[in-house]
Amino acid sequence: MLNPISSHSSIDNFILIKYYKHSMDAPRHVYTTMPLHAWNSHQEMMFRTMLEQLHFFYPKANIHILTNEKHKDSGKLIYHYRPDLEDNHNAKLNLYGLIDRPAMYLDTDILIVKHFNRKHLKTTAPFNIYQVSHTNRDLQSLTAQPLEFKVRQQYNCGMIWIARPSEQIVKELKDIKKQYFNNRRKIENAGAWFNNDEHPVSYFIKKYNLRMRLFSRVNAFRYTMRCPDIFGMQSIHYTGVNNKEMFVKEYKELCKTRTRIFT
Repeated sequence: MLNPISSHSSIDNFILIKYYKHSMDAPRHVYTTMPLHAWNSHQEMMFRTMLEQLHFFYPKANIHILTNEKHKDSGKLIYHYRPDLEDNHNAKLNLYGLIDRPAMYLDTDILIVKHFNRKHLKTTAPFNIYQVSHTNRDLQSLTAQPLEFKVRQQYNCGMIWIARPSEQIVKELKDIKKQYFNNRRKIENAGAWFNNDEHPVSYFIKKYNLRMRLFSRVNAFRYTMRCPDIFGMQSIHYTGVNNKEMFVKEYKELCKTRTRIFT
C-alpha cells in the first residue's frame, strides 16, 4: 500500500464501535430484510475497511474500539469491552468519556479522502460535530415530556472530535436520554430509531449553547452528491443501508488513484 506524502494534522487517538448483534431488534425500516448473519458479516467488512483507512492516513495513531465482544489488544488496537453495550446508535453516548485523551470518533461507513486539517480540530466546546443531521427536526416531536427549551437543530454524530473527554458528559447524555428520549415506540413511529443517539446530544448542545464548527467538505453526505466531487472532499458519509454497496465500490476506486489527492 502507498504511504501518504504528508499529514495536515496530528491525531493520536481514534475511536470506533464494533458490536455483534445477537438479534435484529430494530424497526424493519432500519435494516430492511437483511438476515442477522449477513448484517454482522457486513458490519465486520465495514469495520475492516475503516481500519485500513486509518492505518493508511494515521499509521502511528492508537485505535480504541468500543465493543460487546472480547478481544485481545493488538499493537495499536485497544479494545474496550462492554458486555452490556447497546447494539444500536445509543452505544455512542459512551464515546465522550471513553478515554482521557482527545480522540476522533468515526462511523465505519465513512470514506476518508484526505487528512484532517488543523482547523477541523479547533473548538471551544468539549466536542465538535461537523454536520447537521439529514433528518433535522424539532425534537419535541420525539418525546411526550415537554422539553425545557426548543431544540430545532439536530446534529449528525457519525463523526465527532472529542477534544475534552468527560465521564460527566456521558452521564448527563444518558440522563437526558432517560428523561426525554426513552419512548422507543414514539421514536420508532417517527422513523427516528436509526439515529437515536443524536437526540440527547443535540439537546445537550442547545442546553449549553455550544458552538459546533460545521464544514461542508467534512463528513459530507454522499446521497446529496449528484455528481460527486470525491477528491474535493475531506470525508464522505454513506448514510443508509442502501448506500453501503456504493461505499465499497467507491472506496476501491479511491484506493486505485490515492496518490492524486495529495498536493
